Amino acid sequence: KRAVLQTAPALILYHIAINTTRGPLADVRVRRAINHAVDVKQILKSVMSNRGRVAAGVIPPSLDGADTTRQMYAYDPALAKKLLTEAGHPNGIDIELWHSSVQTVSRIAQATQSYLGKSNIRVRLVMRDAPSVREAARKGETDMTVRTWYADYPDAENFLFPLLQSSNKGVGGNYSFYANPKFDQLVDQSRRELVDSTRARLYREADRIAYDDAPMLFLFFYNELYAVQPWISGFQIPTILNGQRWTTVQKAKSPGT
Repeated sequence: KRAVLQTAPALILYHIAINTTRGPLADVRVRRAINHAVDVKQILKSVMSNRGRVAAGVIPPSLDGADTTRQMYAYDPALAKKLLTEAGHPNGIDIELWHSSVQTVSRIAQATQSYLGKSNIRVRLVMRDAPSVREAARKGETDMTVRTWYADYPDAENFLFPLLQSSNKGVGGNYSFYANPKFDQLVDQSRRELVDSTRARLYREADRIAYDDAPMLFLFFYNELYAVQPWISGFQIPTILNGQRWTTVQKAKSPGT
């Protein structure tokens, strides 16, 4: 027998941080234009082989606080151009997109550049090693940066707080340098809330506010893929790798042993 492929949603968010303090990117209409200008569904299909789900916020669908009914920014180049004109850029804008040399990340950057160009958002790609990209982004020296965020623990707070809380600008993980007092208030309140349903409501509202402010190009939540050998039983893909004991997994004799 051959190994069986198993796939399941992981707590991994692909996105492109938009530095909300740099030039035209400080205007929410420009950031929304960027989201409308990119066909995220097609990038998910062509680059990631559909291994994931498009993101309409930063909270993975499997976590409390996620709004799985929220509509993603529609792919609409005409609307993107209209928003740019309303923001005072009828001839478009010029920006830089930083990314590492990891193949998947490079392909995402190239596809994004192509789509944005169709809406007069002219992108210069800047490829560096991952530590250099991270250092420049933390210092606020990048316009946009391709990022992959892996959760440390399965809670929406681990996406909202490090990625978007104003106290975490730069080194803390908020490469968008995003700041919204209402968002901060909701996240701070949720971190003190003991009632699960109330905390989930606070998470959902904070995520909605950030989504409307578009401090990033929202891409997709990733699905893990495992090849499980036929002599392994009881294995289930974990939501997050954090020291599982694998007490339900059993191993029969493998072929040839």
